[in-house]
Amino acid sequence: MLVYTGCTTCKEQAPVLLMAHKFTAFWRRAGESVGLVGKLQSLFKVRSKPHGACDVVKLTPSQHRGDRQLCEFLDDARRFILANAYAIDSTPLQLYSSLLIFSPTRCRVRNIFESNLARCLDLQPKVNDDWGQCLQVIEGHDDKVSSVAFSHDSALVASGSHDKLIRLWRVATGQCIQVLKGHSDLVASVIFSHESALVGSGSWDKTVRLWRAATGECVQIIDGHDGWVTSVAFSHDSGLVASGSYDTTIRLWRTASGKCVQILKGHDNSVESVAFSHDSALVVSGSRDKTIRIWRAATGECTRILKGHVDCVWSVAFSHNSALVVSSSSNDKMIRLWCAATGDCVRTLKGPDGYSFESVAFSHDSALVASGSNDKTISLWSVATGECVQSLKGHGDWVASVTFSDDSALVASGSSDKTVRLWRVVIREFVETVEGHDNQVTSIVFSHDSTLIASGSWDKTIRLWRAATGECVQTLRGHAGPVTSVAFSHDLALVVSGSGDKAIYLWSVATGECVQTLKGHSDSVWSVEFSHNKTLVASGSRDKTIRLWRVGPDHCGECVQTLKGHAHWVTTVAFSHESAMLASGSGDTTIRLWRTDTGQCLQTLMGHGGWVNSVAFSHDSALMASSSNDKTLRVWHVATGACVQTLNIEFVPARVSFESGTSCLLTDYGIVDIQTMIPKSCKAERFIDPHPLCRSICGISKDSCWITWNGQDLFWLPKEYRPSASAISGSTVVIGCSSGRVIVLAFSQDDITPMEL
Repeated sequence: MLVYTGCTTCKEQAPVLLMAHKFTAFWRRAGESVGLVGKLQSLFKVRSKPHGACDVVKLTPSQHRGDRQLCEFLDDARRFILANAYAIDSTPLQLYSSLLIFSPTRCRVRNIFESNLARCLDLQPKVNDDWGQCLQVIEGHDDKVSSVAFSHDSALVASGSHDKLIRLWRVATGQCIQVLKGHSDLVASVIFSHESALVGSGSWDKTVRLWRAATGECVQIIDGHDGWVTSVAFSHDSGLVASGSYDTTIRLWRTASGKCVQILKGHDNSVESVAFSHDSALVVSGSRDKTIRIWRAATGECTRILKGHVDCVWSVAFSHNSALVVSSSSNDKMIRLWCAATGDCVRTLKGPDGYSFESVAFSHDSALVASGSNDKTISLWSVATGECVQSLKGHGDWVASVTFSDDSALVASGSSDKTVRLWRVVIREFVETVEGHDNQVTSIVFSHDSTLIASGSWDKTIRLWRAATGECVQTLRGHAGPVTSVAFSHDLALVVSGSGDKAIYLWSVATGECVQTLKGHSDSVWSVEFSHNKTLVASGSRDKTIRLWRVGPDHCGECVQTLKGHAHWVTTVAFSHESAMLASGSGDTTIRLWRTDTGQCLQTLMGHGGWVNSVAFSHDSALMASSSNDKTLRVWHVATGACVQTLNIEFVPARVSFESGTSCLLTDYGIVDIQTMIPKSCKAERFIDPHPLCRSICGISKDSCWITWNGQDLFWLPKEYRPSASAISGSTVVIGCSSGRVIVLAFSQDDITPMEL
């Protein structure tokens, strides 16, 4: 273990480089140890107990202020470990290069060991220069995280999830120390008792459970509600538990016995949130009836009804001094601060248009309010001014729950992206951004010569990127809704985009100018594609139709065919190579083949058990491939409509295509060689399970956590770099993230070694 002796002479001789070497040597032996993160974290304990001048003590930044380099390295190494704790404990030896590559460019650990970065990468992803405010991303739940709570000593975080579990995590390491099992439905709310000995949970199984934090033992199962339990709270003395329910009531229970001592009635709709005042005298509740009520805990009397929200109240909390109540609502997109004594609304906090606040919490000094939103951000607000003083971004989905640590130095958040995040509270710190979209990437494609990349996003823009450098060369603006699909023309002159605004736009790649707008669909456009000769554009829509548009300088973008027949949204379209046929896939689980000149439906292909995500013709148009949410690939004989191959693949490819000049299928996950699998008669259907991946090629693992090579894990992807959309061309992988970031990684096949696999 890396140690430092308290002796002055030793201190003067302690070289940072030697320390860094020992740190890394310890890390690289990770494969031989269990619980590496805990051991590494012991190097950076907040408190130590020195026993004398020459005793060995663990290195901490706070103990060695005199050596600036030493402190900076230790702080950086601690951030490095916190950011990668989950990965280090999972598969450490394989992650050595991955962790360095995705660390900030100014990370001291990265810079000291720059020579250890993977030689197989010709193009590395663009990353931030410095560590951000997110200290740790905690993974482990299998479904949405609905609630988070700090213990009052801030040593633990509890999380409740739709996976029916409560997990207890150590704040210092991110390690899961308890998994509390017992609920039979999703866990909607978790809370610690004030002395941190108990955890309370409320569930859609209509029960409240009390658990011993130290052992994970369930000590009380409290029944009584007639509907889902949506929220739980302990009184400050831990003598009572409050629960809110879909049955419109709040119940107060004796912690020791589980006996119900009060039923608070008055709300006209489900109770979504409850909280005690700090002196335990009052209970506040928020409801779908748009009101907040304040109740006297001793008598059950409602003392105040707070009105002002115009939609469901999702979250309520008392300030630490019990003077204020904060509440958040859904469609009115407001946070309101109320005087608890008078019921007056004293301040209104408004967020960005189109988003709602799911959770609110006061800091313990009552100076700040934290809010979690369905725009994936946590906002920190000044109570005094109502100003948003910080936005914390990183979650990949709705932020369902937020809470402050007892010293208000940390915020914990739980999200629909299945993670818990821990954040530093540092007001007005510069927030670094990397060039990219402002919201989730929904579609990403390579140009046909693989020199350019197009990405579409929920931020309503399309961006064009140079594949060789990862540089953004154009930002195309004009859509009034999220961009759902993008495609290049075969000569690379144009990009076509479809959007939730029901329109299709054609853009000049050279200038970024919109050269044509195609309108006619009555609902969102989900898929767009150019014909190979660039004279037609096909579009599939939520309106269940496919439209064919005549495009080009001599045409005004008229719709020449409207193809009807699907019973659900059209999710994907593809032209045959000679443009004589069009294939369409739908949420109705079928594929249809159409003549482009007449609009006649030639074949209806049935067999998939879920939505069809992607369709593609072979280059001779004799075969067609399809992928589906049923986790199968199917190969069809175009002339007869027969399914000649079904491959059970255990993942859902976003895109499938035939490799030029071969009988191989390209997917996000690898190449499938179907040459030896297609019966010559094209009549018999054969099943292959699992599908055979062949030849060395980059891919994405089925859990989206890894970039793979020839089906083997190669590079681990941190949570914020995992794909919401991806595309692969040879040994180049482009990943679009839920944050809007787009990264390009290019691998050198000759330099990939067995150690990296």
